[in-house]
Amino acid sequence: MRKLIFCFFMAFHLLASGQVSKESQQKKIQANVSKIANLGPGCRIELKIPSGANFRSGHESSQGPGVAGFSLKMTPDFSSSGDWSFDFNCYKIDDDQVQRGWAVRLPTGGWAPNHENGGRELLENKALRLFSLTAKNSNGWAVAVDDTIGEEKYRQRRLIYCFTREMKAVCGESVVGHLDFLKRKGNIDLTSRALAILRGIEFLEDTPPTPESLQR
Repeated sequence: MRKLIFCFFMAFHLLASGQVSKESQQKKIQANVSKIANLGPGCRIELKIPSGANFRSGHESSQGPGVAGFSLKMTPDFSSSGDWSFDFNCYKIDDDQVQRGWAVRLPTGGWAPNHENGGRELLENKALRLFSLTAKNSNGWAVAVDDTIGEEKYRQRRLIYCFTREMKAVCGESVVGHLDFLKRKGNIDLTSRALAILRGIEFLEDTPPTPESLQR
């Protein structure tokens, strides 16, 4: 009888711990802090990030285009770095990265997965998924790519994305986490959360760079 009670107690404890862990993850990744990244002419954006994230942004200069991004410390087994990370870069709308990267523009104006450079094989292995992105005043695509080679416990999911507005585009990449972590019961698949952050991006009117934005 004591053994049965003990087993019941342990099962309840593990269930409760998992619930707390999931709730803790949900609170940690909630994107509720607005940040502005000035990546150069036509590429000034506003986005919301988690309050505990480390944000970085630099205006374009003679050294190259502006870059921005943020990272949120998760757990050591979440990803290779332990972080949930995003980066953003400014491109011209006709750059290959935008028009012929992981997605290609259709005559209808939509997007389709690019079958070149390994895309077809990833699609056949169900390791590539395309998402249409419609943000506040831009649209584009995101592609979730799962690693298919290497030791399984180190395989990750990446999210590559591009938003277009007028003659400019903002593109980047996010590490969504180890596949083992995303599939583990009690953990949150951050793919949908990452897409929600991307769909909340807004392009802003250009302003001159400030001293703070020039810091890298």
